[in-house]
Amino acid sequence: MEGTPPTAAAALDGAVGGSDGSPYTARPAGGSALALAFSSRPTPPWRTTLRRARRIVGSISVTNALLAANVLVYAANVASRGALLAAGAKLNAPILAGTELHRLATSMFLHDGLLHLGANCLSLSSLGPSAEAVFGRTRMAAGYVAAGVAAAAASVAWTPYPAVGASGAVFGLLGGLMVYLLLNRQGVTRGRGRSFRALVGVAAVNLAYGAMPGGRVDNAGHVGGLAAGAVLAAIAGPRYRVVRGRLVDVPLGVAAVRWRPGGMRSGGGDW
Repeated sequence: MEGTPPTAAAALDGAVGGSDGSPYTARPAGGSALALAFSSRPTPPWRTTLRRARRIVGSISVTNALLAANVLVYAANVASRGALLAAGAKLNAPILAGTELHRLATSMFLHDGLLHLGANCLSLSSLGPSAEAVFGRTRMAAGYVAAGVAAAAASVAWTPYPAVGASGAVFGLLGGLMVYLLLNRQGVTRGRGRSFRALVGVAAVNLAYGAMPGGRVDNAGHVGGLAAGAVLAAIAGPRYRVVRGRLVDVPLGVAAVRWRPGGMRSGGGDW
């Protein structure tokens, strides 16, 4: 088991280990034996396990976790012979009745075939790392799920057909990155225009493909996810400004109250 390091006072007073390897501390003159006993108490196993779990979770990117979730859910659906698809797909009637609202969220993790799964995973693996780097793990994960729910809600509003797939959530990442590039001209100076045009092109090609007659693409969900991602990025995404010679993130709410073209108001401090 892992023990806590001895205190400086204990080290100076000649603390040593027992013959069996267990730590103990000699009592220094004028010191507190109780405090030293607590300082040399071994770390509980559950705390060590928790720290290791946090390190492992922290090392996994959100993009990889979402990719794994899509693949695992697809495999589980195949194993269940389509039971998960039937229970979690976007279906208008139970959603509008309010009895199965979970379908708004579960539908983004379900896919109708390997080609469908592969296309969405490829798109997610292309956009996810950039979105994660720009927005951070928490905002990227929250934005992905929120855009997926918004995409399903838009599909309910405009199309009567069942729908599944992560494309609405991926479109949310696309819209978020587009807005980020638009709002951060001071923060992104290299390749901003080229990147923005590439994202617009990807969105346009996919929406045009979805609008082709006879297709099975849910364009309402794509537009809903794209719009949701854009709005979320505008409200909660980074907004970099040069303040007192430094590039800082001035959130939208703070900018509305404290920001002015000449810089921060006096007494506002650095953000």
